[in-house]
Amino acid sequence: MNISQAFGRALKAKRAEIGMSQEQLADEAGVARSFLSKVENGKIGVTLITMTKLSLVLGSDPSQLLAHAEAIASKHAPEWRNDSQLSS
Repeated sequence: MNISQAFGRALKAKRAEIGMSQEQLADEAGVARSFLSKVENGKIGVTLITMTKLSLVLGSDPSQLLAHAEAIASKHAPEWRNDSQLSS
């Protein structure tokens, strides 16, 4: 599991925790629902700006959401820090 996939899981978990639909989150963050779906499924990553927008709409600090993603990634694949995507 790479960090993009873990971030998608963390994002989806936080969204579900507060009972928000993908469409609501996408609308409030100013992104397309299809884009959000791809993020949550780990198919694409997000920029720092988009991560911040999504986090704030969810009532979370971006660092908390990223920390949750790091915990998920470490739990599923401790070697994620060596992911080739990180060195690009």
